[in-house]
Amino acid sequence: MMNLGNLNHLKEILDSDNNLSTKMKSIVSDLVDEKIIHLSDSADTFIIFYEDVIQKDLSIQFNQVLSEQDYTGTSEHARVCLTLCNEFRNLPKDVKVGAWLSDALKFIDYLILHYIQDIRNDTINPDDYTGDKSNYGEERRRYDKMKSYEKPISNAGSWLEDLYGIRNRVQHNTTVDRKSGKHALKLLNYNQIQKTISEKYPMTLNLIEYIYK
Repeated sequence: MMNLGNLNHLKEILDSDNNLSTKMKSIVSDLVDEKIIHLSDSADTFIIFYEDVIQKDLSIQFNQVLSEQDYTGTSEHARVCLTLCNEFRNLPKDVKVGAWLSDALKFIDYLILHYIQDIRNDTINPDDYTGDKSNYGEERRRYDKMKSYEKPISNAGSWLEDLYGIRNRVQHNTTVDRKSGKHALKLLNYNQIQKTISEKYPMTLNLIEYIYK
């Protein structure tokens, strides 16, 4: 699977490779240019983002599964993610990864809500969230709902809950000194955060594609 970043990198390699003849360079370069134009013209950020993360071609035509409104919504969040990081393999190891994760989770939210409500014809019942789960917000509830299903579907809920926890730590990193009462912003381990996202986000998207088949 080739995305725009891979194709542009390929052109750079071609330009610097002295082992290829001029004619061969021209032929391959023209083919690469045609593919770049095709991807740029289609500008389907949903597909570009999804396939870049899972590193393979999608087997599901989500634009025929989701409503037009939902597909547009997911595509907008994909566009933001691609703007922050145009290739998943280069996911930043600094504060920008938090901004990326926020939109990356919104991208998935459309998919799992459609799965819960339209494919399984299920609901997220507020009455289920009392006691120990009374502090669960709307987002966490949908992940918890996924966890309640059979395996491997429940795995997606667990991974999403972990990613949601990371997002919260990034966004709410204020600590308060018990003695002085002073507020401070905690420095997070972005290397570890990036590592966890790099592992669990692709697994989640691969599993979502699987359960939609």
